[in-house]
Amino acid sequence: MSLIESISIVEKSADKLEKSQGHMGEIVKNKFANIIKKNSGFQTIKIIRDILIGKNQQGSLDIEFTPSDIVNMNYAPITSVDVERSFSQYKSILRPNRRNFSFANLQQYVVSHCFVPE
Repeated sequence: MSLIESISIVEKSADKLEKSQGHMGEIVKNKFANIIKKNSGFQTIKIIRDILIGKNQQGSLDIEFTPSDIVNMNYAPITSVDVERSFSQYKSILRPNRRNFSFANLQQYVVSHCFVPE
């Protein structure tokens, strides 16, 4: 997935969260806004996206990138390794070859495999 598509998904999610209502909607909206605000790298990657699509011609980045560096970032992932790692661990729980896996065993499996200290 390209950088442009990835950031588009995040921005569409932010727009949908802005439209959320109620107490829980406010909590989720504020949490999302705080995470995005604290992540200075996301702002940098958005500037790179703008350069790639031609919106930003000046390239007002704090870090110096060559034009080839910016072009090579077209398929840069925006997810962290920890997120991908936890998803793959949860995905292994639901493999189709688990035929005799009961709900009672699920709790033990999650605790023993997904919350391992690093």
